[in-house]
Amino acid sequence: MTKTEQVRLVTWRSKMLQRPGAGWTVAHTCRHFGISRKTFYKWKKRQQACGDAGLCDRARTPRRWRGTGAIGRRRSSIVHRPGGAVAEKSAAAFF
Repeated sequence: MTKTEQVRLVTWRSKMLQRPGAGWTVAHTCRHFGISRKTFYKWKKRQQACGDAGLCDRARTPRRWRGTGAIGRRRSSIVHRPGGAVAEKSAAAFF
């Protein structure tokens, strides 16, 4: 997203959040702009916390990755036997 598009998006969200104070209900505002009330209140909370900078799009990638999940469990379930044979442990061994 270009800088111009980002500025346009923040301006649009800011104006939309001002509508309920100008006589519109939140439900009518959301219906008019085609968003859910959950999204409206999420943006409102961000604006109160960070100002207009909070209305920018955020990264969708996780902020933190633990590195141990199903993949880690799956790798540890493989057992190497003498002679080159490979077998898997039963799932009951993990739980």
